[in-house]
Amino acid sequence: MSDHGDSSNTFDPFFRPLMDYWAAYTRQLNEAAELVSQSEGTADEDKSQDREWLDAASESIDAYLRSPLFLGLLRNHLSTLIELKRQSNALGQVSNASGAQAESGGADEIVRRLGELEAVLNRSLGRIEQRLEAVEQKLDNLEGPS
Repeated sequence: MSDHGDSSNTFDPFFRPLMDYWAAYTRQLNEAAELVSQSEGTADEDKSQDREWLDAASESIDAYLRSPLFLGLLRNHLSTLIELKRQSNALGQVSNASGAQAESGGADEIVRRLGELEAVLNRSLGRIEQRLEAVEQKLDNLEGPS
């Protein structure tokens, strides 16, 4: 532990070793950074390393794109897309044909369905009327003759 003359703080015995450690770490890091910056190559060397890396990456990507694995995947993907497009077109043709049929019989269908709805509503209202009459009769019987 280093000796500091201004250590009047009660926490100083706990924090001082930590601060000394980080100060030494930072000092060593700065020294290492200076050594690296002094040993750096010239701009031409950096450019040639970049070019070598790009060439290697280019060759690797080119080899993958020409590989049987990638070409098979691409072939399967494209054939799936073509089949989906064919099915979509066929579905569109069926939809257009049924749409034309629906337009020609659309008004008749609406009239028929409205008639069915009217019949259902009339039956429901008839049942409600019968129940209401039954309730009225029970009330009249409870009240007795007036």
